[in-house]
Amino acid sequence: MLLAGWIVGHLCWMALQWESAFGKVLEETYRKWLQYQDDCLRQIQQDPQPAGIYCNRSFDLYACWPDGVPGMLVNVSCPSYLPWAQTVQHGVVRRRCGLDGQWVRDSEGQLWRDMSECEEEQSTYIQETLLAEHLTPSSASPRQRTPAHYQDTPWCVPLL
Repeated sequence: MLLAGWIVGHLCWMALQWESAFGKVLEETYRKWLQYQDDCLRQIQQDPQPAGIYCNRSFDLYACWPDGVPGMLVNVSCPSYLPWAQTVQHGVVRRRCGLDGQWVRDSEGQLWRDMSECEEEQSTYIQETLLAEHLTPSSASPRQRTPAHYQDTPWCVPLL
């Protein structure tokens, strides 16, 4: 029984450490995002306007887009604020500028962009999911957990 208490206490300590580290990463990411946004908006204002038809420069809350040439694919580097930016430093996010000088939209009317080269590696996601599974009490998978899964487990704060 003493060992079980130690294990539960240790798991809670690990969960709190993980939650604290996650909070710091989130805070740092937000700080970097704000700086990225400020730099982008400043660049948008400073660059001279091109002549003719073109897709407007913009910040779409993910990436900073320069003016686009109609009919062309526009590539920009993966945003530097991403926590995994080092692993995708050579990747790009893409948008297509339509012949009419408007950014192309997907079938749902949202601006189309391909950010697949900027996504976090699957192995990191799997490691985080496995850690969360081991630190939260439930037979349900992490994606199936709701607050009800935690109501009878006062020994630890849910991570999800």
